[in-house]
Amino acid sequence: MATRWAAAAAVCGTLLLSGWAYPTTTSPAVTVATTTSTSDGTQAAVTQGWGPVVAGDEFNTGSTPNPLLWEVYNSAGNAGQGVRSPSAVTVANGMLTISGDANGTTGGLASKFARQEYGRWEARMRTSARDPKYHPVMILWPDSNNSPTCAETDYAEGQSDTTRINFFLHYACSGSSFQASASKVLDTTQWHNYAVDWSPSGIIGYVDGVEWFRDTNPADIPSESMHQTLQLDWFPNGTPTTPTQMYVDWVRVYAAGTLSGEMDTKAASWGLGSATSGVMPIRDGGFYRNYQYGAVISTPWHTLQVSHGAIRGQWAALGFENGVLGYPTTDEIGGLRDGGVYQNYEGGAIIWSPATGAQESLGPIRAEWQQLGFEGGVLGYPTTRVVTGLVNGGSYQNYQGGAVVSSPASGTHESVGAIRSEWQSTGFEHGVLGYPTTDVVTGLANGGSYQNYQGGAIVSSPASGTHESYGPIRAAWQSSGFEGGTLGYPTSEVYSIPNGVCQDFQGGRISDINGTLSIASS
Repeated sequence: MATRWAAAAAVCGTLLLSGWAYPTTTSPAVTVATTTSTSDGTQAAVTQGWGPVVAGDEFNTGSTPNPLLWEVYNSAGNAGQGVRSPSAVTVANGMLTISGDANGTTGGLASKFARQEYGRWEARMRTSARDPKYHPVMILWPDSNNSPTCAETDYAEGQSDTTRINFFLHYACSGSSFQASASKVLDTTQWHNYAVDWSPSGIIGYVDGVEWFRDTNPADIPSESMHQTLQLDWFPNGTPTTPTQMYVDWVRVYAAGTLSGEMDTKAASWGLGSATSGVMPIRDGGFYRNYQYGAVISTPWHTLQVSHGAIRGQWAALGFENGVLGYPTTDEIGGLRDGGVYQNYEGGAIIWSPATGAQESLGPIRAEWQQLGFEGGVLGYPTTRVVTGLVNGGSYQNYQGGAVVSSPASGTHESVGAIRSEWQSTGFEHGVLGYPTTDVVTGLANGGSYQNYQGGAIVSSPASGTHESYGPIRAAWQSSGFEGGTLGYPTSEVYSIPNGVCQDFQGGRISDINGTLSIASS
């Protein structure tokens, strides 16, 4: 169809380049189907012998699309009409539902998986008894979002004639011939399988395993990477709109060749050398294939991720996909400070830099590190793995600029600078102070800061230095107003005197002799 390119480009440009801003419109009332497809029907993948599924989504888990697999639109609607809202896209009862309401609030989503040149896609879809102004459409959309030929493959599109389904192959932006198409009568309120086979030699469309579109003109065939989108687009005409739903039971992607071929292509792009193993099955439907300089992992959600070098070595030490990190969810990503690289996993990440090597990052300790700015913050890069087995179930991880310390009773907190050195001098978590219970708090009088611990605090200022504060002496200091009182900041540790202990302050001294506290001003 002639008008879809410009409209979709505006939406996908927002998605890929600038993220989404939530609209201020009221969310639509969502109608959820309670009956899924009772079978997979007749599939082109079966009739044409496409082999195993290599990517896709069965929509069997969660209440919203899996964010590892989909980007959900949050933008103006098609051609600026209405709104595409995440609230209109739900998952339940083993299927995806896109709901369009009477005001033109509807939805759409774009796949993160199978962004590739050539391949085979098949999806099972039906609609409610739809308003002619709502058009369900399944598209292969250019990854670049800026195709010089306005390339787009709408392999199933309903238009204003609700008795028909259409196929549109866009291969030019304008002119008397800019697309090839096909149309057939079909009851779209029933489940049907729609498929497209895209190769350098042509594009073929199927409905329920039967070919209904073919274009083998080399000039018409897209030659750039594309991905799946699912949309329920609104085309208002000034008359009232009846709410409409689009249901998708599954989306499945099949390789133009084989899984091993896809893995080999990925490996070649990363310089992993020749394959040294076959395609080997692993947990939950994943696969791996080893190469001279690493491996390619096919995840259970059918994405291919590279695993190599020091980061792979650390992942191996943690048990590969069977360990705490699970499967990789990205390739290695570089460009961090000081030449750093990271790779994300289901359960966290592995971080590498030339100075610190490859270290895991996971759980509450990772969350604290993130809060402090990751490698760009005060802590810098991790320098050790997460170390467990501390007193009372504690753990820690060291960083270039300090540590993050965690225990069930105290929470997870930074430990940095002069305050960390003072804590170390008291015996870390084994000493009188125990574990930290807050992060470092700044903004005190005269540039001061403190950190609370299970057994007291450490207090620091430029003029007084950094010192412990605990026990009855701390309670007496608190009663005097802490650093804001006449005593000011502590200038010594707690030290012994005959029959007791005392601590010096900028404005005096607090003594505890035989359990009797006294404050002496200087």
